[in-house]
Amino acid sequence: MTAAIMAIERAIDSEGKWPLPWFTLGLVQMACYRQAFVAKASNYGIVGASYREAAMRSFVHAIE
Repeated sequence: MTAAIMAIERAIDSEGKWPLPWFTLGLVQMACYRQAFVAKASNYGIVGASYREAAMRSFVHAIE
């Protein structure tokens, strides 16, 4: 999952205004939450936030 998140973050870095990478990041973060993975800090995740919280923020960013 970490490799998937890193690939999506690279897509966001190159095309941050596109909604698809943000939506995809949210899907991967939700999958991590459902599998009870321990949340890691990343460029697009808030320190101390769960994967569920990070996913919700990614989904919101996708529709902004």
